[in-house]
Amino acid sequence: LTVCLSLFLLVRELRYVNVAHNKLKTLNGIEPLGQLEVLKCNNNVLEDISALSSGSHRRLTQLWISGNQLDVNQISNLKVAFF
Repeated sequence: LTVCLSLFLLVRELRYVNVAHNKLKTLNGIEPLGQLEVLKCNNNVLEDISALSSGSHRRLTQLWISGNQLDVNQISNLKVAFF
């Protein structure tokens, strides 16, 4: 249990995550990563990125999101640099 708790605490501190090219449809579950600065999720099959609009990703500065199936309205309110 101590090891699991330690891993959970480390994961919450992640600043860079690369999940590109993984056929992901959603980013659900990313909400606890509040320290995230760079998220590479390009070239998936993302249809939903509502997990990023929760307000918990204030440090996110780079969002690599090209090559997905997103509606432009889903990303228009995010204040990040898109790649």
